[in-house]
Amino acid sequence: MNENMRNSRKKSIQTLAKAEKPKLQDLKKQVYRLANVNSTKALKGHKSVFAKWDFRLRVSWADALVLLQGDIDEWCANPPDEYRELFSEISKVSKEHQDNIRESIKLCERIEKTTKELDEFAEDKSKEANTLMQQAKASKQQEEISRLN
Repeated sequence: MNENMRNSRKKSIQTLAKAEKPKLQDLKKQVYRLANVNSTKALKGHKSVFAKWDFRLRVSWADALVLLQGDIDEWCANPPDEYRELFSEISKVSKEHQDNIRESIKLCERIEKTTKELDEFAEDKSKEANTLMQQAKASKQQEEISRLN
Protein backbone atom coordinates (compact mmCIF):
# COMPACT_ATOMS: atom_id res chain seq x y z
CA MET A 1 0.00 0.00 0.00
CA ASN A 2 2.85 2.38 0.83
CA GLU A 3 4.40 1.66 -2.55
CA ASN A 4 1.14 2.52 -4.32
CA MET A 5 0.87 5.81 -2.42
CA ARG A 6 4.47 6.72 -3.37
CA ASN A 7 3.83 5.93 -7.03
CA SER A 8 0.62 7.93 -6.98
CA ARG A 9 2.36 10.90 -5.34
CA LYS A 10 5.25 10.64 -7.81
CA LYS A 11 2.81 10.67 -10.76
CA SER A 12 1.01 13.70 -9.29
CA ILE A 13 4.27 15.59 -8.94
CA GLN A 14 5.28 14.69 -12.51
CA THR A 15 1.90 15.80 -13.84
CA LEU A 16 2.16 19.07 -11.94
CA ALA A 17 5.71 19.64 -13.20
CA LYS A 18 4.59 19.05 -16.79
CA ALA A 19 1.66 21.44 -16.40
CA GLU A 20 3.92 24.24 -15.17
CA LYS A 21 6.52 23.88 -17.96
CA PRO A 22 6.02 26.30 -20.83
CA LYS A 23 6.25 24.88 -24.32
CA LEU A 24 9.68 24.88 -25.90
CA GLN A 25 8.43 27.12 -28.71
CA ASP A 26 7.20 29.66 -26.16
CA LEU A 27 10.55 29.59 -24.37
CA LYS A 28 12.37 30.16 -27.65
CA LYS A 29 10.09 33.05 -28.62
CA GLN A 30 10.61 34.76 -25.27
CA VAL A 31 14.39 34.27 -25.34
CA TYR A 32 14.67 35.54 -28.93
CA ARG A 33 12.50 38.54 -28.11
CA LEU A 34 14.44 39.47 -24.97
CA ALA A 35 17.81 39.04 -26.71
CA ASN A 36 16.51 40.79 -29.81
CA VAL A 37 17.79 38.02 -32.09
CA ASN A 38 16.16 35.42 -34.34
CA SER A 39 18.50 32.42 -34.35
CA THR A 40 20.54 30.33 -31.93
CA LYS A 41 23.72 31.44 -33.71
CA ALA A 42 22.85 35.08 -33.05
CA LEU A 43 21.84 34.18 -29.50
CA LYS A 44 25.23 32.56 -28.85
CA GLY A 45 26.88 35.75 -30.09
CA HIS A 46 24.65 37.88 -27.88
CA LYS A 47 26.25 36.69 -24.62
CA SER A 48 29.51 34.85 -24.34
CA VAL A 49 28.05 32.48 -21.77
CA PHE A 50 25.49 31.30 -24.35
CA ALA A 51 28.26 30.16 -26.71
CA LYS A 52 28.96 27.16 -24.48
CA TRP A 53 25.32 26.11 -24.03
CA ASP A 54 23.55 23.37 -25.96
CA PHE A 55 20.29 24.92 -27.17
CA ARG A 56 18.95 21.55 -28.25
CA LEU A 57 18.08 21.14 -24.57
CA ARG A 58 15.03 22.72 -22.96
CA VAL A 59 17.02 23.55 -19.83
CA SER A 60 19.35 25.79 -21.88
CA TRP A 61 16.39 27.78 -23.15
CA ALA A 62 14.92 28.03 -19.65
CA ASP A 63 18.26 29.19 -18.21
CA ALA A 64 18.70 31.71 -21.02
CA LEU A 65 15.25 33.10 -20.29
CA VAL A 66 16.06 33.47 -16.60
CA LEU A 67 19.38 35.14 -17.39
CA LEU A 68 17.85 37.55 -19.91
CA GLN A 69 14.94 38.41 -17.62
CA GLY A 70 17.45 39.15 -14.88
CA ASP A 71 19.27 41.50 -17.26
CA ILE A 72 16.03 43.32 -18.03
CA ASP A 73 15.07 43.57 -14.37
CA GLU A 74 18.52 44.93 -13.58
CA TRP A 75 18.32 47.38 -16.49
CA CYS A 76 14.87 48.58 -15.40
CA ALA A 77 16.06 49.03 -11.82
CA ASN A 78 19.18 50.89 -12.93
CA PRO A 79 18.73 52.31 -16.46
CA PRO A 80 21.45 54.36 -18.20
CA ASP A 81 21.40 58.10 -17.54
CA GLU A 82 19.95 58.98 -20.94
CA TYR A 83 16.96 56.71 -20.29
CA ARG A 84 16.64 57.84 -16.70
CA GLU A 85 16.24 61.42 -17.95
CA LEU A 86 13.75 60.27 -20.56
CA PHE A 87 11.74 58.31 -17.97
CA SER A 88 11.82 61.32 -15.66
CA GLU A 89 10.50 63.55 -18.46
CA ILE A 90 7.80 61.00 -19.30
CA SER A 91 6.73 60.90 -15.65
CA LYS A 92 6.64 64.69 -15.48
CA VAL A 93 4.59 65.03 -18.67
CA SER A 94 2.27 62.24 -17.53
CA LYS A 95 1.67 64.00 -14.22
CA GLU A 96 0.99 67.29 -16.01
CA HIS A 97 -1.39 65.49 -18.32
CA GLN A 98 -3.26 63.95 -15.37
CA ASP A 99 -3.44 67.38 -13.71
CA ASN A 100 -4.84 68.87 -16.94
CA ILE A 101 -7.43 66.11 -17.16
CA ARG A 102 -8.52 66.76 -13.56
CA GLU A 103 -8.74 70.50 -14.27
CA SER A 104 -10.74 69.84 -17.46
CA ILE A 105 -13.15 67.65 -15.54
CA LYS A 106 -13.64 70.42 -12.97
CA LEU A 107 -14.24 72.95 -15.75
CA CYS A 108 -16.76 70.65 -17.42
CA GLU A 109 -18.60 70.24 -14.13
CA ARG A 110 -18.69 74.04 -13.69
CA ILE A 111 -19.95 74.48 -17.25
CA GLU A 112 -22.65 71.87 -16.62
CA LYS A 113 -23.70 73.62 -13.43
CA THR A 114 -23.76 77.01 -15.14
CA THR A 115 -25.74 75.57 -18.06
CA LYS A 116 -28.34 74.17 -15.67
CA GLU A 117 -28.56 77.53 -13.88
CA LEU A 118 -28.99 79.33 -17.22
CA ASP A 119 -31.68 76.85 -18.28
CA GLU A 120 -33.54 77.46 -15.01
CA PHE A 121 -33.11 81.22 -15.43
CA ALA A 122 -34.39 81.07 -19.02
CA GLU A 123 -37.36 78.96 -17.94
CA ASP A 124 -38.21 81.44 -15.16
CA LYS A 125 -37.94 84.39 -17.57
CA SER A 126 -40.04 82.54 -20.14
CA LYS A 127 -42.74 82.00 -17.50
CA GLU A 128 -42.54 85.67 -16.52
CA ALA A 129 -42.85 86.68 -20.18
CA ASN A 130 -45.88 84.42 -20.62
CA THR A 131 -47.46 85.89 -17.50
CA LEU A 132 -46.77 89.43 -18.72
CA MET A 133 -48.20 88.59 -22.15
CA GLN A 134 -51.34 87.14 -20.55
CA GLN A 135 -51.66 90.22 -18.34
CA ALA A 136 -51.20 92.47 -21.36
CA LYS A 137 -53.80 90.49 -23.30
CA ALA A 138 -56.22 90.63 -20.39
CA SER A 139 -55.54 94.35 -20.02
CA LYS A 140 -56.24 94.88 -23.71
CA GLN A 141 -59.46 92.94 -23.43
CA GLN A 142 -60.47 95.03 -20.39
CA GLU A 143 -59.73 98.20 -22.32
CA GLU A 144 -61.80 96.99 -25.25
CA ILE A 145 -64.69 96.04 -22.99
CA SER A 146 -64.49 99.43 -21.24
CA ARG A 147 -64.45 101.26 -24.53
CA LEU A 148 -67.43 99.32 -25.84
CA ASN A 149 -69.48 100.02 -22.71
